[in-house]
Amino acid sequence: MTIDAGLLRIWSRQLCCLSCDDPEEAAVALGTGSSVVDMTNGDFCIEPAPLGTTRFTLTVRWGYLAYVRVQLSDSTLTRADLDAVFGQGQELVRVHWDSAHTIAYRVEVPGAPFSCAVHAEFAEAPPRTSVANMVTFHRHRT
Repeated sequence: MTIDAGLLRIWSRQLCCLSCDDPEEAAVALGTGSSVVDMTNGDFCIEPAPLGTTRFTLTVRWGYLAYVRVQLSDSTLTRADLDAVFGQGQELVRVHWDSAHTIAYRVEVPGAPFSCAVHAEFAEAPPRTSVANMVTFHRHRT
């Protein structure tokens, strides 16, 4: 599986429309093709990690599937790729000198029960050619 900006867009829209909060059902809806393992405290890991990732976790908080975090492996996904698919992203404030540089994108699907904030993390200040190493989807009830 190639993790590109188009696939991330599909996943973000699916997460907006997903009415279930079960991590296994969410994994099936996202097409990861792997099994979900309960780690602890509402965190679930997909094992083995889907191709193109080193870790894929789903987090249930406050009674619903709140986050999906994807650690990318051998990523070629750039900020320019993300901006082309999601529109101009917003750089978030770093909370610590060694924190990742994070660009946020907002996804809304009319009539969907959730919206989704897509946060792409970069090791260095993200010019358009920087490569992302992590993507987190934050679901919010609409």
